[in-house]
Order: sequence, then structure tokens, then C-alpha cells
Amino acid sequence: MANEAQQENWNGPGGQNWVRYQRAIDQAIGVFGEAGLNALSPAEGEHIIDVGCGAGTMSMELARRVGPPGKVLGLDFSLPLLTLARERCAPHANVTLLHGDAGEPRSDRDFDALFSRFGVMFFEDPARSFANLRETLGPDGRLAFITWQARERNPWVLEPTKCMLPFLPEPPVPPAPNSPGPFGLGDPDFAREQLEQAGFQGVEFQSVEAPMIFSTEGVAAAVDFEMNIGPAARLAKDLDESSIRGMREAYARLFEQNCQGQTVTLPAAAWLVTARR
Repeated sequence: MANEAQQENWNGPGGQNWVRYQRAIDQAIGVFGEAGLNALSPAEGEHIIDVGCGAGTMSMELARRVGPPGKVLGLDFSLPLLTLARERCAPHANVTLLHGDAGEPRSDRDFDALFSRFGVMFFEDPARSFANLRETLGPDGRLAFITWQARERNPWVLEPTKCMLPFLPEPPVPPAPNSPGPFGLGDPDFAREQLEQAGFQGVEFQSVEAPMIFSTEGVAAAVDFEMNIGPAARLAKDLDESSIRGMREAYARLFEQNCQGQTVTLPAAAWLVTARR
């Protein structure tokens, strides 16, 4: 089940910003989703659940790979993102999208696989949620998902955070270890424990390291992206104009140091996690 604060964010300004920046987000994390899809290796005719389907990008690609005989069920608790997903997935007759918590029990029992691109880190009780998802799989079902590694392994969030801190009234309270959020499954020992408690077998982790693309249109676009998608979107909303201007200038200096041509990137590291029912 998803954390209530996460649900509030994804159904409010957070989700609305992700709708606005959908194309940029897909560009930023596309390589990670592709790694997950290749590991899952969807076959024609398979039935697959896309957990935390967001704006539907992965659901559409799964639909293409399973073809007309197959089906894809996309689940997400962000109504703004799901509304966009429904528009984008409308041409795909084999895609069904549902609003709700992907970790809640379901009556379905005929799916071949579970997939997620950064959609399973927000469960309040990961073991219980994964157990419920496991119950939707047939006897030979499998799982593949992408989740961020620990925050310390991800300069794409560490470096912008350093830029932001001098302009905040006080440092943000760090999340408790293994708590719901982007890095909630970053500890592989914890993630493995949750999956095995849920009943999954053969749990494996593969490191996927690639640049996080903030922009292909120069530094100014990267700053806008970070201000609307990064932690600043939440933490800077009550700052005065001078502080916001200073934060934007600090981001610009960081991105200028990490810009080649018009492309701004910072290193990122995720886990590709696979398992069997």
C-alpha cells in the first residue's frame, strides 16, 4: 500500500508537474526503462501488469511487444498522470489503465509478468504489497523492475541538493532508512528481504549506471526541469524571490560544469531487479 503523503503529492502539484514534463522525464530515465524491458523480455501474447505506469510510456511499449494477442494492465495512484496515460494509450486496444494502489489485493490470477520503471518504491509495506502483486501471477510468472540505488550513489540528486541547501531556512529532514520514496528500495539487502518475504524466488540485482539527462536544450532548460521536478519543486515553494533566484543561479553553475553541447547530465545508478513467482 502506498504512503499517504506520496499519494497526496502525486495527485497534487507533483503529479501535475510530471504531466507537464512528461517528455523530458522519459528522456531523462529512458535508458533505465529500456534495461528493465530487455530483462523482462515480453513475448507476444503475454499478459503483463505495469506497476506505477505513470504517463503510460512503458505500458505502450509493453503493448507493442506483446502484440494484439497480449494485454497490458497499467496501475497508478496519480490521477493527473493516469489521465495523460489514457490519452496516450487510447490507440492501443490491448492496454487497460486503472486508478488505484497497485499494492492492494486483486482478483486477477492470470498474468505472466510484473514490470515497473521506478514505480514500486512508494509502498508503505513493501512485503505485503509485493505479496499481493505476486498473487496476480500464474505459476510461471516473473518480475522485473527498476528502482534507484541508494541516494549516495546518485549524484543526479546529491549535487542539486547541495546547490539548494544554502537557500533553505533549515535543511530538510532526511527520510528514515528504507522509508517509502525514490530511494526506498535502494538497499539491496532490504529489497531482497521484502521480496522473499512476499514469496518471490531467485531474486537478482544488476547495477544499471547511466547519465541522467536533465536537458538536451541547454542549461536554462535543465534549471527549469530541476526546479519543477527535483526537490526544489516542493521545498522552494515558500521562498522569497531572492532565494529562488539564488537557487536557480546555483543550479545553472552546476549544470554549466556538466554540459556538453546542449546536453546536461549527471551520473545515476539504479537496480534492475528480477525474480520468479
